[in-house]
Amino acid sequence: MPPSSQLRPSSDRCDLEVGSELDGFIDRARRDSAQPPILFSTPQHQREVHRERMQHDAILVGYKTALLDDPQLTNRLWYGSSPIRLVLDPRLRPSSIAPTLY
Repeated sequence: MPPSSQLRPSSDRCDLEVGSELDGFIDRARRDSAQPPILFSTPQHQREVHRERMQHDAILVGYKTALLDDPQLTNRLWYGSSPIRLVLDPRLRPSSIAPTLY
């Protein structure tokens, strides 16, 4: 292994942020988009999340979140570019929601 002075830091990284209630669930059980999601963020925290978004190329969400909430995941509350929205679907359902990862 080369000396630490010769190692270059990698620009590749993956950040994980999850909001949940005290019971450990991210949201209550919902069957359709008529029921609004539970909001965990204060206005200040929402701005911080949007600031962090400009540092990422993509944001990954689950299929059910994309279907029920249709989150924009854009950088509306901060300047800079918005990340690509990727939807993770283990059942391989066709999607017009966003690019889907299987």
